[in-house]
Amino acid sequence: MQISHINYNSFINTLSGRLQKNKQLEKIIAQFHQDYNLIPIIGVEIEFYLSHNIDIAKFEILSRKYLARFKIAKIKKEKGNNQFEIDLPPSVNLIQYIKNILEVKTILKKMAQQLNGYIDFSPKPFLDDYGNSMHFHINFNSEFNDYYIILAAQGLCHYMLDTLLAFMPTTLDYSRINKKFMAPTHISYGGNNRSVAVRTPNAFPKRLEHRLSSPETDPYIAIFTILKSILLALKSPSSLQTIEKIYGNAFDPQYNLTPLPTSSQASFMLFKPDFFK
Repeated sequence: MQISHINYNSFINTLSGRLQKNKQLEKIIAQFHQDYNLIPIIGVEIEFYLSHNIDIAKFEILSRKYLARFKIAKIKKEKGNNQFEIDLPPSVNLIQYIKNILEVKTILKKMAQQLNGYIDFSPKPFLDDYGNSMHFHINFNSEFNDYYIILAAQGLCHYMLDTLLAFMPTTLDYSRINKKFMAPTHISYGGNNRSVAVRTPNAFPKRLEHRLSSPETDPYIAIFTILKSILLALKSPSSLQTIEKIYGNAFDPQYNLTPLPTSSQASFMLFKPDFFK
């Protein structure tokens, strides 16, 4: 089978369009409420690089003007050289939230242009610096206890290879997967641990942090995939692989964890379309 010509990003965008047309995310949200009395709450961190000619103080002034209605507190410095991050506060209105993610990115681009610069949301703008991530924070209402959190983390890991292409469809996504730059390299979950694919921070409120996406990932299919993985785990916990929480670096040989694929083509070969039906 010849697959080298496939545009994986286009493939995922087409799949996302079909899911949206059939209101598949809305159905998943309804199932959580109907079967478990759970209401999903999603938040997101979006990382980006700014061109060096942009005055960050002026950029922050523009952000207070144009991003106020999204209740984004501030532009935060990230680890990369001229890399920054914004946090979009969590919401239960996930369909509107997805629209907000896309709109915020558009506004940020216009702000950079207004200052005669540019913004880069790509997964790996510089090979010798940190990549850009879009971390999804997943929480539910008060019914979501520690048992559910462990199941959810295990479910996200269990279905990770089947669905990775949804989060990482481009070649640059796999350049970001580098242990030197605090990016996940293996199927794993842990607490305050930035080497894992799924974090379960000890801080309140209890939540999961899904760390595979870049800011260019389609947010609809990403949120759908995250929530369906969790829902399937709650429905059939006995079917999950045994994946234990780790406390050290996920790339350490002692854990013998499954590595993530190193290319979109490899992810495509592992991809399970039936998951999205």
